[in-house]
Amino acid sequence: MLDPMIARLGGCLVFAGLFGALIAVVAQPQAPKRDVSAAAEIHHRVASSLFARP
Repeated sequence: MLDPMIARLGGCLVFAGLFGALIAVVAQPQAPKRDVSAAAEIHHRVASSLFARP
């Protein structure tokens, strides 16, 4: 019972960390476009994998 809750909490922490990294990359005015697109791709992959879990 506790194990799925810990897994979801870990997933939420990873998701929040990557979302924070995405915001940090986008907030830099001189950030190259490839970094922004790479961060967006990572965010999309993590979000889709988290929501695909049962």
